[in-house]
Order: sequence, then structure tokens, then C-alpha cells
Amino acid sequence: MRRRCTVRVGLVFLVVFIVAAAMAGLLLSQTATRSRAQDVSTEVVFRQGKDGYKGSTDTRIFRAEPDQNYGCPEGQTNAECELQVGQNQGLHSLVRFDVPSCSEVQPDAPCIPEDVFICEARLRLYAHNCGQDPCKRIMVGAYEVLRTWEESEATWNMATVSAAWEEQGCEGETDRSRTLLSERRIYKIGYYEWDVTPAVRHWIQEPASNQGLIIRQTDRCDELQGCEWDIWHSEYGFVTDDPVRPALVVRYATEPGRIVLVKNSIGGDGTFQFTSQTLTPPSFSLTTVGGSASREFDSLPPGTYDVAETDPRPEWQLESATCDDGSDPSAINLGCGETVTCTFTDRVVPGRIVVEKNSLGGDGTFQFTSQTLTPSAFSLTTVGGTASREFADLQPGTYDVAETAPPPGWFLVDATCDDGSTPSAIDLDPAETVTCTFTDSVVPPGKIVVVKNSFPSDGTFQFTSQTLTPSPFYLTTIGGTASREFDGLEAGIYDVAESDPPPGWTLLSAICDDGSDPSAISLASGETVTCTFTNGRLRIYLPMVSNQRCIPQCVQWSWEEPFNDSSDDEQYLRARDWDWDLGGGMFEITQDGWLKVETTRRPSQDDPDLSKDKWIFPILWRNLPDLGSCFCIGIRFKHTQHAPYGTTIAVNSATVSGELFQPARRYRG
Repeated sequence: MRRRCTVRVGLVFLVVFIVAAAMAGLLLSQTATRSRAQDVSTEVVFRQGKDGYKGSTDTRIFRAEPDQNYGCPEGQTNAECELQVGQNQGLHSLVRFDVPSCSEVQPDAPCIPEDVFICEARLRLYAHNCGQDPCKRIMVGAYEVLRTWEESEATWNMATVSAAWEEQGCEGETDRSRTLLSERRIYKIGYYEWDVTPAVRHWIQEPASNQGLIIRQTDRCDELQGCEWDIWHSEYGFVTDDPVRPALVVRYATEPGRIVLVKNSIGGDGTFQFTSQTLTPPSFSLTTVGGSASREFDSLPPGTYDVAETDPRPEWQLESATCDDGSDPSAINLGCGETVTCTFTDRVVPGRIVVEKNSLGGDGTFQFTSQTLTPSAFSLTTVGGTASREFADLQPGTYDVAETAPPPGWFLVDATCDDGSTPSAIDLDPAETVTCTFTDSVVPPGKIVVVKNSFPSDGTFQFTSQTLTPSPFYLTTIGGTASREFDGLEAGIYDVAESDPPPGWTLLSAICDDGSDPSAISLASGETVTCTFTNGRLRIYLPMVSNQRCIPQCVQWSWEEPFNDSSDDEQYLRARDWDWDLGGGMFEITQDGWLKVETTRRPSQDDPDLSKDKWIFPILWRNLPDLGSCFCIGIRFKHTQHAPYGTTIAVNSATVSGELFQPARRYRG
């Protein structure tokens, strides 16, 4: 036999009514002030007597009295009709609410419109007393009933007078659902609510399935002391609409709740990963096109949801994550029928361009320009041979940088970027750092070497220049050669020229090894250009030679003033005291470099018998350019008139193809 607290019924009723009314008012006040961002739902309460509602029925079933029915007729407020749970799962309560469509009832009567979304449904009960002292805490769960039962007929054994439960106490597979809708721990007097949303949605979709709910203990308590809680039933109260009566509170909306996830990517498109503990699927990705992408999660009941972006790839950084209802994405407070849009904005991690300046051989200030960087003109001054400047927060794209003309004394050695780009078109990716290095070097001085070659002897020669210092200058050959260097020269155009050669010498050639003409030497940085001037002297021999190649018409000999006999280099010439008039001759360049001249002297009046004598005049001419097959030669001699046989004759001058030679040698005849 269960124990009950013994108090006067009237007093209990009064106290309970006052407390219940106060708590109901507090609950309603809390409900009214609870923040629901953009909540567009409508709440309807199904409670016996409220707004004329009469669709609530309930009773308890008790294992200790298996054939006893505890249902109360309409209008009866007997405490014996109260609902109860406990007794170590031996005491259950059955409750049922008609949930009519609005097309089936009178205006203003509690109802659910057609084609609405049930956001949530809660069973609200008021526990007013416990069946033991002290009160025990018990866990109570709500389940959907699957079998028809009658308030005035249901017992522990029977659902109706004509149909038994499959298993006593409504415990069979066909008696109730095995799915626990929700459970609460009852531990003190007051209101308790169970979430029964799935069951109500089922009833609205299939009205015939509405067999109500069974409220039963889900844990166990001490067998000796037992445990029990008493709950007011649908007919209880002193007023028609007593707030402590069982109620079904349904919240619905014309649209289901939705969470819209928007992904914005600034600076480009990408694929981004998301996770959630409350949405389905729990992981997904969004790929932006044109900088945006989105995904909707609909048909969501009210509640707290979450969504998070996983760590983006290195080239992206999360800039913001907000929801338009003020919620944090980690705890989205979704109201009934509410649409919450949460926006995650990522921005491309900006890139960097580092302009590095290296100066070899010293420090300096160097100017740079760019069409795409700011500032568009800047300078770098090296210290210890290096300097740099960074351009940060750059969006992906193509950039440029160039060094203007190096300052005097410097030249650009190299300009490279470490990503393989050229400095004029730097391809910058997100989060990338590109270093472009410009290397300048001190301009190395150039050098011009003037070489003087002379043969077959040595001499002193004068040179002049408009661009070299000193000018004039002299070179005296020793062993046939001499030279002078002009170093420390900047790149540019220089000149050098040999003055008129001294008597007896002629300039045979003047060339520079870089191909320049000595009058315009193009000198590059660090270059050495050697310009060689070659002079030679004319030597005449008169041995007998016979070989013929070409007959010029302009070979002449002439006699001049008396000679002096001071030559240190003699050859022998057999002559008579007559004038030479050589009108022609045969010429050939021999393999060893001699020029062979064959001619016949014209006899004078004093020696008419020499007309048949032949004289050969070979001329030494080495290291000369090609003279062609024919040329003219003229030689002038000094002599005394009527010079006897064997007289030594000095050569005064000679010409070849119009070019004057002044040999210093003497010839003896």
C-alpha cells in the first residue's frame, strides 16, 4: 500500500492553486521574454478548458491494482483522478490531446493550420505532491502510445474493456514506441516539460495515429521505500481553465527553420571545409565562384546549432564569421520558423614582394620604378653592400619593378626573382613572398694599350690623342717593339694616332684587336683594347736576279747632289757616270719577301757599248699588305757627276705606288 502525505484537501487545493498560478505566470513571463531572433512562429496551447478546448483525456494505470481504472468523468475534480508515475516502473500515466486542424473547429479555438511546419511540441505537466517523505527523485520519460485506449476503461491489464495490452502496463511492442521522446528528472513540486515534437508531427501527418503518450519512470529507486510523484489531471481545478492541468504546447511556423551558410572569399575563389556537431552532413565543403558560395540546411526545429570553418589553406585567412541574428556560429540560436544566415568571410593571405639590392665593390644609392607598386619610384642605399624594401599586403596578380640607369661608376650585373619570374612581370600568388634581387657592380676600368712595332731597326715615334692623357707621347722601340698603357678608363670612345713617321720610316699598318679603328676605339667596361702601329724602312739590293711578273711603265731613276760617304750600312752598286733613265722593269714578290725588279739602263754618249747590260734591283719589303700585281716605283739617288766606277751612291728617296719611302741606308757602286 502506497503512503500519501496527509493534509486537508481544501487547504491543499488552495495552496496548490496559488503556487501553481504564480509559477505558471512566472513560466509564461519567462517564455514571453526569451530572446528568439527573428522568431516568426505561432504558439498554440491545448489544455482542457482553455479557449473552449475539450480534447484532452488522461488516466493512470497501476500494477498494484491491475484492474482498477482511475479516469475521471468530465467536470469531476476528484483528487483520486490525479496522474501518477513511479513505484519502480509500476505506476504509469496515459495522456492524449486531440490536435485538430483549423478547418475542423470554430474560429479562435486551439488548432493547427494546414501546411505548416511544427517547430516544437512540449508536454507540460504539474507535479504537485510526492508519495513518500522525503520525496525521491525519479527519471520520467515520454513515449508515443501505439494502441487505442479509453480514459474510463484503461487499466494495468486492459487498454479498453474489450482489448488487453500486448504486455501489461502498456509495455508491449504494439503498445508503445520503443523510442524515448525525452525524459526529465522530477525532484520537486512544479512544472515539467517533455519534448514530444516527433509524436505531434506524426499525429498531424497521420491523425489516426494519435493515441497519446505514456509517461513512465525510466530508472528505479529503493524497493522498500518506493517512489512516486502525483500530477494534476485534465479535469482538476476550481476554474474552467486551470493552468496546472496537462497541456500540449505546439509552436508552428509557415516555413521550417533554416540555417543558410554563406561563404565569401575576397581576392579570389577557393574551396573551404566546414564541420558541425548538429547539422547533417557533419562535414562539407563550399567552393566559391565569383567570390561567393552558400548552402542551406532546412526543416530544422528550434534549437542550438553550430557550424565552423576548419583551418583554411595557408593562402587564406578567416576574416570574420557572423550570424545575422547575433548568434555566434558555434551556438546558433534558431527559433521556430526562423532563418539564420551565417556568413564566413575569408580573404586571400596577401603576398609580399621584396626588392633586394646588392652592390659589389662598394655602397651606393640606386633608383627604382614600378607601374604596379606603391610608391612607384623609390631608392635603395646599400650599407655593407646590401639594402632591401618590402611591399606587403599585395593581392595576387602581376607586378613589376625596374632599376633605372645605374649611377655613374656602376653597372647592372643581374636582375632575377626567386620564383622564376622576371622583374618586369612578377607573378605573385596568395601568401607568396617573391624576392627580386638586383645586383650592381662598380664599373671596372677599361684599358687601352698602344703597341709600336718597327723593323728592321729601332726608332722613336710620336703619337697624339684627343681623349687620352698625355698627348702627345713617344714610344722608342727596343728590339723592334715598345708599348704604353692607358688604364683606369671609363667606357667610351677614344682615339690615338701616330704623327708623321721620322725620315726613312713609313707607317705600314695601324689596327686594334677589337676591330675598332684607332681613330674611334670603342672601349667597354673592364675591356682592354690593344692598338698596334707597325712602321718599316726600305732597303735596296742590286744582285743579279731573273724572274718576271709585271711591267710597270713608271720606274725612274734620277741623280742629285753629291753624296757623302758616312753610311753605316753599305751595299754595292756598279755604275758609270751617266744619268739613269729606267723606263720599265719586271717585278715579283719572292717567297722570302723580296721584291724583284729587273730593268735595263740606257747607255750614255760616253759608253754606247753598254746597251746590252742588264741591271737587277731587288727591293726588301717584308710584312707589307698585298700590293696587287702591278705598282710603280721611283728611286732617287745622290751622286757626283761623272762618278767613276765603284762610286758609293746614297739613296735619297723612293716611292712605291705614290707612297714615299725615305730609306736611311747607303749603296756603294
